[in-house]
Amino acid sequence: MTDQNRTQQAWMEVVTARDEFLSSQDSIIDLMEISNTEASKLDLPAHLAQKLASALGRPDMEAATSAAIYAGVQQLILEINQAQESTDVSDESEQNERVSRAIDNFRSQLEEAGIDSNAIYQVLNHYWKINRRGPRSAMMLEALLITAVSQFEVFISQVISSSVKYNPSVLKRSGREFGFSEVLAHHSIEDFIASAADDYADKIMGESMAKWMAYLEGAVRAPTDWVSDYMNETMQRRHIHVHNGGRVSARYNENVGSRLSQPLGAHLAVSAEYLIEAIDRMAVVVMYVSQAALFAIFTTNKKGWEEIGLFDIGDPAFHLLSGNRHGVLVPLFEKIGDYALDVSAREHLRANCWQARKTIHGLGSVRAEVLAWDISSMNKRFLLARQCLLEDLVAAKETLQSLIEIGEVSTLDLATWPILEPLRRSQTAPTP
Repeated sequence: MTDQNRTQQAWMEVVTARDEFLSSQDSIIDLMEISNTEASKLDLPAHLAQKLASALGRPDMEAATSAAIYAGVQQLILEINQAQESTDVSDESEQNERVSRAIDNFRSQLEEAGIDSNAIYQVLNHYWKINRRGPRSAMMLEALLITAVSQFEVFISQVISSSVKYNPSVLKRSGREFGFSEVLAHHSIEDFIASAADDYADKIMGESMAKWMAYLEGAVRAPTDWVSDYMNETMQRRHIHVHNGGRVSARYNENVGSRLSQPLGAHLAVSAEYLIEAIDRMAVVVMYVSQAALFAIFTTNKKGWEEIGLFDIGDPAFHLLSGNRHGVLVPLFEKIGDYALDVSAREHLRANCWQARKTIHGLGSVRAEVLAWDISSMNKRFLLARQCLLEDLVAAKETLQSLIEIGEVSTLDLATWPILEPLRRSQTAPTP
């Protein structure tokens, strides 16, 4: 394989790893939205009542009857607890009498529903089993966090493997020796290097996140020391959900530090808000690592790019903005603006990040920076972006019309670019 082919292969592998990760996050968001609407239905009393009826061998029980039985179990448990905890009860016999009345009332309810009244303890047992599992929607969110971190680790592993294939001398420096038979077991030297690179990446991934980032810092020639702290609590919370049922452990408290520590044994839930913040953090790191890697590849060997084109940060950043992933974009320009491959890509990223911040914090949060933006030597599309960011609709409509006339803005641009939202809201905006 020539140096140029190896360079192009590394480029495409990084782009593919990045885009597959972002696609996996789209799927996680879709599943989270389903969880908010559909999975939560599994926690409704009507559904739980039907499960209880099925457990009692009556899957065809009418909804009203199963709901009454389910409510009756809850009432029975409440009355028993109140009788046992009551301070008004003067002696144990009176307490037992109150419990017996509650049980007799529930037996009568079972008989009316056509259920053997002697099955009261089986009914209680099934009720506890059904409710012991915890809210189903919460379980879905916990599972999605675990999946998201898994996909994040896959991305890191893929970038490490690609960097080794791009620079096989890493294998020599690692000190590992390969036997002649190991090399001959592969169809080509490229296959051998790819296998060794995967093994090397797997070994690195067995270390701490700090070790992952230390390796990547050398591979992509960009500082990564901030990533471990940035991702630490997310990784630790995922760990306790995988290994400790979501309960706080001494290891969790030690790793997150005193500021974030929680009582031992406390359950750390994964809310929808927490999950979004966590996957946004992962996306920031993935965008940073991938763009730094692409920048390092490009600046090492600039030949032959006209054959494959430049897949820069514009497409994924636009995708994130269109998907309302504003939490990713707000810090992104500061992180990766210097790794853009050309001025146009950098300024598009800057504008899209301003749009994200404007959406979250309002126009006042970006006005001064947008007004100071020097676009005098840039494409007129940036003038349109600036006018829309500032909500100067009169000027923006004039600029849009001139760009339409010269074919610089399409119907798709007008329909999809989030920055142009003020124009879309205007009923008098010109159309291509």
